[in-house]
Amino acid sequence: MTALFDSIPLVFIICVLIGLGWLGLGAIVGGDHGGDTDGHDHGVISTQVIALFLATFGAFGGLLTIYEAKPLWASLGGVGAGIPICAIWILMMRAFHKQEANSLPESETLIGLTATTVGQIDSGGVGEIRYNLLGNLTTRLARTAGPAIAPNTPVRVTAFDGVTVTVEPISPSN
Repeated sequence: MTALFDSIPLVFIICVLIGLGWLGLGAIVGGDHGGDTDGHDHGVISTQVIALFLATFGAFGGLLTIYEAKPLWASLGGVGAGIPICAIWILMMRAFHKQEANSLPESETLIGLTATTVGQIDSGGVGEIRYNLLGNLTTRLARTAGPAIAPNTPVRVTAFDGVTVTVEPISPSN
């Protein structure tokens, strides 16, 4: 086993260890903090991509030296393997990011929406409503500006304030 590592230049071994260590540390402490402020920059200048490139460069360069490639050719082979693997990684992460969904609708979507109270909403208190939006049955905290609203009462959303909505009962004539 030591004879195998003796034939690999130290630079390739160091690149593999740094790249895998960096990826492992990123997985433990919470991902990629070298990108955009929202944590979803899947471009070339990303800590994950740089670490993946280092690991791939070192692994392929080391493998090529085992098969007696000269250091220059092993280095070019490492770069040649690292670029497409990183490109595939970037494309996969961008595809995953596009699939992410935010389950909280925008305020404009909620205003005027009809819902049903889950329990009683006391005047000045907070309760819960249930509504169907885009095929998803959802519950949300709600308050009323008027008198208390009984459970299972149809209501209409009149305002949106971050987490809670303000509702009013729908009269039978509406």
